Amino acid sequence: MPRPQPFRPTVLPRSGTVTFAELASAVASAPAAVGAPDMVAVRSILIRPSGQTWTHLRTVLRVGEGEDLPEQEVVTHDWGDARLLGMRLTTSDLLEIDDLAAALTYWHLHLDLPNAMAGAPTFHEQTSLYWEPSRNRWTAQPCWRIEPNDKTGSTGWGRDPDGPFFRPGLPFAVDMAAAARQWLKEPTTRYEGVSQNSYAVVIPDYRARLSDIRAEEGALHVAVEIPRAFPVFCALEATDLEGQPLTPEPVPVTDGSALLHLPRALRTVEVYLFDTAGNVLDAFYENERTVSWGRSVLNPGRAPEHDTLDDAREAGEGQRIEFKEWLPLARAEPKALELLTTAVAFANAEGGAIYIGVSDDADVVGVAAALHKALSDEYGGNLDRLREIYVVGLRRLIAEGVSPSLTPPPEFRWVEDTGHWVLRVMVATGRDQPYHLSENNDFYIRRGATNRRMTRDELERAFRRRSATDV
Repeated sequence: MPRPQPFRPTVLPRSGTVTFAELASAVASAPAAVGAPDMVAVRSILIRPSGQTWTHLRTVLRVGEGEDLPEQEVVTHDWGDARLLGMRLTTSDLLEIDDLAAALTYWHLHLDLPNAMAGAPTFHEQTSLYWEPSRNRWTAQPCWRIEPNDKTGSTGWGRDPDGPFFRPGLPFAVDMAAAARQWLKEPTTRYEGVSQNSYAVVIPDYRARLSDIRAEEGALHVAVEIPRAFPVFCALEATDLEGQPLTPEPVPVTDGSALLHLPRALRTVEVYLFDTAGNVLDAFYENERTVSWGRSVLNPGRAPEHDTLDDAREAGEGQRIEFKEWLPLARAEPKALELLTTAVAFANAEGGAIYIGVSDDADVVGVAAALHKALSDEYGGNLDRLREIYVVGLRRLIAEGVSPSLTPPPEFRWVEDTGHWVLRVMVATGRDQPYHLSENNDFYIRRGATNRRMTRDELERAFRRRSATDV
């Protein structure tokens, strides 16, 4: 006899935290709540670092995917010191909270553990979530990304097996980050790394998405995909070339399109899709530095402007540029607090780039020596590996030190200049302003080359903007 459905249709919020029970409900009810296909792909990577025992690297559960995986049967691929696992479920296999926990931890049955250690891990009650608009790095649709933690906890960035990895019939991967891109289908770069014993759940939202936006003849032409017809509205928040705000009346989406009239030329634009309850379904953002889709709407044919290291050094520290010779990973260090303060200030203003390995006088000093001093005793002297570990550590430092979680998340890119390695940390204008330091709830904003506390008026305006777009 089939089990009764214990969950009501659940749509997650755009930011904050959710309970594991709410996550389970959102996964199980995704076909009814957000129109996702009734498939669930679960993929895992196990590793055996340097001849040690097998351990769990990462598991990713994706709702609406899994055509290439066998249903309710675990497929395994031997990749030397890495092992790839995968299976396909339906949401009817996930009707209870314990079902989701079992799906995320099925990998433990493949570790050959002693009986005393054979129990599956359990999960913490609360977990952070991230909402991404369409055409993000994870899905074509808007989606939620949730990273639950089991009570064993992530073991951080320990030693991964040395690549490259290859077996006939399997994809080639130069390292574990490449393996995560190909098997887990995650947009991990070589220097972002993969945290051991970590999890992710990706739930795409198929209800509606922006499919095209064009600025023509004094209007913004918006095309919208709505697979199952229901009332959808389109709204615009913009600033003109003089920096003055522009907010025309929202318009209904009719026959898959909306027309928003623009009385004057724009510098920045934000486009939102809403349902009748005011829930955000999708969004598009463009300013002078970043574009949601990587293609400019306001200036077609021109890529968004991104400062190169040379441009940043020539301009010097200012509204969107910060130089740091070195930033430690320990949150208690004063220099680490400087990173968090600058990240908060950039996210509450126009965004910006933090260049680590550049002095206040714009001299490139690199981070190689500091990396070796801080990390080589524990992780060895391979500079590529140390760079990877450093990025993972900074990512975690920012994730734990800034609240709410930065959306979009910061981007990390290594730049080589005359033999010196510099790390550029790009912080975009945050979608969930105002942001504050988790440690002391201080709100900062970037003004010129300094980070200063936000005034009462600035905070009130930021909270009003958040209230206008929150679910």
